[in-house]
Amino acid sequence: MNFNHTAHAYPARPLYSGLTLNQDKATKPQTVQIVRNRFTWCFSTLENRSL
Repeated sequence: MNFNHTAHAYPARPLYSGLTLNQDKATKPQTVQIVRNRFTWCFSTLENRSL
């Protein structure tokens, strides 16, 4: 319970978004593409294993 209070007291996401807003705009398209490729590959691998 004490850990949750600490997490709410120091929100990491808004701070991170504020600091990297400009950098995020420049790198987001490439990052999204990489994440999608990895997700698709992992999903295909798991699907093949289940078969």
